[in-house]
Amino acid sequence: MNRFIPFLAIVLLLAGCNSLPVIDAPKEDIDTIRKQLLGEMPLPLGAKINNEASLILGAGENWTGRVVLSVPLGAAEVFNTLREQFQAGGWTLLSSVKAKNSILVLTRQERTVTLEISEGGGISNSSQIVMSVAPRNNTSSQPTRRP
Repeated sequence: MNRFIPFLAIVLLLAGCNSLPVIDAPKEDIDTIRKQLLGEMPLPLGAKINNEASLILGAGENWTGRVVLSVPLGAAEVFNTLREQFQAGGWTLLSSVKAKNSILVLTRQERTVTLEISEGGGISNSSQIVMSVAPRNNTSSQPTRRP
């Protein structure tokens, strides 16, 4: 029985560590960290990154990957806000679909971003954004003729 108590204490301690916040810093520091990771990507007010569903490769203006965000705004408002913010930031709108699950595709310099916006569900007026960022492929493949 005496051997079981230290084991139980260690298990409870480790289980408690799993629920601790990853970033425990003032809001200014969190904004700085977000800017270091995502560069100048415009995000709606109140956007929170889902760490478990996101994958960020690189940092700053050259990152690539997928970021899942939850936003305390309706999908229509998020769609309009993101379209305006990205275009004001120098992004060119390539394609957009405004529906139950809306999509925005934008490009700037050598990068492309695809934004998938959907209702968050539940009682609250919330939305989910899946932001996929990748380098733009400028090479066009031309069919070749064989002699």
